[in-house]
Amino acid sequence: MPPRNMADSNENVFNEWRMADRQAHLLEQALSLASLNALQGKGPAPAEQDRERARKLRQSADDLFQHAMAEVAARAAKNRR
Repeated sequence: MPPRNMADSNENVFNEWRMADRQAHLLEQALSLASLNALQGKGPAPAEQDRERARKLRQSADDLFQHAMAEVAARAAKNRR
């Protein structure tokens, strides 16, 4: 079993990713709904700043996911030794 602080570190990275992914997903859903409503003449299209914010949130979540996977790979490699 890995030292407790390594397990905590891995869990923290995954928790950060989960939170970032959820935030990005919620904004993406809201923008999709707003876009559909705009196409149907039921409201304005999402603002460019909102679309940019969604892109940045998604990129951040994706970066955290890559970091989390690298942590898992490093831990697996260490356990194989």
